[in-house]
Amino acid sequence: MYTQKLYKNGNSVVVSIPRQVLLDLGLRDGSEVNIAPTNNSVVIRRLEKKRNTKKKDFYSLLEKVNTEYGEALEELAHK
Repeated sequence: MYTQKLYKNGNSVVVSIPRQVLLDLGLRDGSEVNIAPTNNSVVIRRLEKKRNTKKKDFYSLLEKVNTEYGEALEELAHK
């Protein structure tokens, strides 16, 4: 368990999240989270990453090219 101090930043009050917690949850600067107050606590949940359809399309295309031309590309790589 970590103890963190709240501090003012502009019109907001901020609490820092220890690096190890960020690593454990797969969070980084710019990650989006949900914050929900409960009885005497606050729950912070990471949002599921949105799938990058452009990246998915690229990998799908790359797989097709590799399937069709993989042997020729392998030969070229060794020349």
